[in-house]
Amino acid sequence: MEDLELLKLASDLKKLEDNLKAKQPYHVNLIDELHADENAHTRILAAILRYKTELGYSNLKSFVELEAEKCPELNNIIEEINHPKIETQTNYIDCLIKEDSKYAIIIENKINWAIDQKEQIKRYIMTVMGQGLKKDNIFLIYLTDTGAKHPESNSFTTDAKKLLDFDTKNTRFIESNYRDDVLRWLKESILPNVKYKDDLFLSLLKQYIDYLNGRFGLRKTQKEQMTMNLELENRFGLTGKTTKEKISKLFEIHSQTANLLNTINNYKNDILQKELFDDFVKIIENHFGVVNNQIKDFKSGYLQMFDKSWSTIKSVYIHFEWNPLTVATLLEDKNYTLRFDVEGKNREQYRKRIKENCDTDFKRLEFSEVSSNPWAMYQKTFKFTKSYIDMSSNEREKEFSRIYDELKPLKEKINSLLANKAD
Repeated sequence: MEDLELLKLASDLKKLEDNLKAKQPYHVNLIDELHADENAHTRILAAILRYKTELGYSNLKSFVELEAEKCPELNNIIEEINHPKIETQTNYIDCLIKEDSKYAIIIENKINWAIDQKEQIKRYIMTVMGQGLKKDNIFLIYLTDTGAKHPESNSFTTDAKKLLDFDTKNTRFIESNYRDDVLRWLKESILPNVKYKDDLFLSLLKQYIDYLNGRFGLRKTQKEQMTMNLELENRFGLTGKTTKEKISKLFEIHSQTANLLNTINNYKNDILQKELFDDFVKIIENHFGVVNNQIKDFKSGYLQMFDKSWSTIKSVYIHFEWNPLTVATLLEDKNYTLRFDVEGKNREQYRKRIKENCDTDFKRLEFSEVSSNPWAMYQKTFKFTKSYIDMSSNEREKEFSRIYDELKPLKEKINSLLANKAD
């Protein structure tokens, strides 16, 4: 099929799907309406894993069996599960499952593509080791939405890989995802085994399964799917064809569609880079020496701004940071949050000196202190009358240069403060 035919087909199928959905009974999902973030998804998973019957923690054992398909070493702890402690958001770890010194399972939840932090995985492992666990009894599950996201090297460092025996057959690092693993587990292993009397827990499971089905485009009734299949069969001329002919044709069209999507994606990225990101960075470069643009996709990203002199300090990363800064932020939001971060191994001595000498300056500029983040010290949300995409070039230059000009005296004071401490 030609590219234009594929686009026409996609449009027609979307209209057909919308018409079919309009005929269905009213559908509402509480999790859809609440717009659950990663912490909420982690709490839901933890609640499911805490479910206990007279047989013990059957859901947790079942989950471990699921992940043992990818990490056979997990089979060694299944019989050890008796009185687990399942915590969420403790010591910045999304979910920690541990039992005395027998085992610990760290779950790092990235369902919404949260940015990987520097040395994040190593830091979590060291935290758990500090609680009395040997490294050989610590497992880490990197849980994403579809499996497309993988840990970045600044988070999953060489040291972290060694701690988890990553490069051996006995690795204790597991990449898992909601679409192919968790959703299947919930449908096949958990839902059928919930007791009828646990009606609220049953309701949670049904809502969550429905939410995940919707998130991954699987929320179709059997009638809807049959109608869509019939439409595809007619459009592709598959009626009366053999199974071999149908499969060959579908693989051919799937390949063509993938190529078209790749072309569209490259064009989209080119526009984003040239007409959006480059413009944002250009304004910054007139005020800061180094820019680290980490806008990853529509929903995740940040952008760091360094003074040249700050980069000379070893094991410390001092910078201002627009966070979050995503494609969606630039297209839709009118509010943008700027943080001042001090990260790295030797950060505490610098954080202390900056706070002692510059706290009043940050407060004068209406920055507030941040206590919920180990790297951020101060932050301020700037409010505009338009989203970035709707500003003219002159408006962008004027609004953001004003911000950077206001920061200049503070930046110079920090430079002077650190000048004798760079090592």
